[in-house]
Formats: sequence, C-alpha cells, structure tokens
Amino acid sequence: MTFSDDNALVRRHRINQFATYEIQVSDFKRIREVAGSIGTDLTFAVAAASVCATLIITLSTVTIQGERRFNIFLIATGLSFIAMLLFGIRWWRQRGELEKLMSRIEADLGVGPLGDERNPIGQAALDVLPLVAAPQSAQPPPAMVTQKETGEIQVDIQENMAAPQPAVLAKPEPSERR
Repeated sequence: MTFSDDNALVRRHRINQFATYEIQVSDFKRIREVAGSIGTDLTFAVAAASVCATLIITLSTVTIQGERRFNIFLIATGLSFIAMLLFGIRWWRQRGELEKLMSRIEADLGVGPLGDERNPIGQAALDVLPLVAAPQSAQPPPAMVTQKETGEIQVDIQENMAAPQPAVLAKPEPSERR
C-alpha cells in the first residue's frame, strides 16, 4: 500500500507504565487557585511596572501643559505603581506555594489498603512477595466504525471480526457530473 499526502498512517504506541494519584477535591481546587493566580499575578505586576516606568519617564522628560493633564498623568503613575506593588507582593508570597502543595500531596500518598476486610494485606507481607512482570494485555476487540447518511457515527465491537488494519485517512473523491 502506498501513501501520499492525502493519506496518513496512524501508529499507536503503548505506555508500559504510568502512575496515577487520587487526591481530594479540596486539594484539586487549591491547585487550580494557586496555579492560576501565580502566573496572572506576575503578568499583571510586569505590565504595571512597564506602564509605571513609561509614565515616570514621561513626567520627568516632558513638560505637560495644563494642570489637569499633569494631574491625570500623576494619578495614572500612582495607580500603576500601586498595582505593580500589589500584584508583585501577591506573586512573591505565592511563588513556592504550588511546589509545597504538590510535595504535601505526594507525601500523603501511600499504599492504600490491600486485600479485603477479613484478610487485609500488610506492608510486611508485600515486602516478601516476589516481583513479577505484569502480563501483556490482549489487544482490545476490533471495532467497526461506520458513518450513517445522517452524519451519525456508529461503533460496533465484534469479537470474531478480523484484526484491524492501519487506519488510512483519505479525501473523498468528488462526484462526477453528468
């Protein structure tokens, strides 16, 4: 089978091992708060600092005609300086918070209860068990994917269907005019 720019061979690579973590909803919400505000605070602090620097340079190098215009520049400079301090201090206080939270979650993780209620398996019993490689999982049963005329996609999983072939994506041919 030859492939052109219109076709693509899809390859799937298995992951041999991965770790999952179960955390509480409160920890998840805290991660969302901390991770979201750290970057935002730093971004606003840097933006306010650049605006403040620009206004200070303008006030010191340019003669501004009219007291009202000068006051507007002075107020904008003060507000940008306050914003820079506020967001900069918030960022500085939270800069190591996410790493601390993740470390605490990882430290709280341990081997959960194993066995059943009547016969729990303790850590001592786990330490003497031999290490055995996980069995290779069987390929999932092949699936037949069809698209109906209405645009609805239907997936049929069949146990006795032939093994799947590599997926090939192709452009549909335009219908001929008569």
